Amino acid sequence: MNRDDIIRMAREAGLSNDFENFGYPYLPELERFATLVYERAFIDGMQKQMQSSVDKAVNKMAQREWQGLTAEDLAEIPPSCYEGAIWADARLKEKNT
Repeated sequence: MNRDDIIRMAREAGLSNDFENFGYPYLPELERFATLVYERAFIDGMQKQMQSSVDKAVNKMAQREWQGLTAEDLAEIPPSCYEGAIWADARLKEKNT
């Protein structure tokens, strides 16, 4: 966005149409308006970038295939915990399909 764009937007927003009195448009209101426009565009851009990053991360997670316990994992489970581990593995598979 350049100076002319900001002036056009300022006029559309109802700021004074008498910008050219001194050959160069300088009004405190226009400067404040330009700052607000820049800040808003910056914030919007940052929000879009952050949302894009979140969307990519969520999509990547959704694409992962469920990894259950392997035979080696089951072999390492103490006998007293074996039935609970089998139950937990089965329950998690249900929730992730």
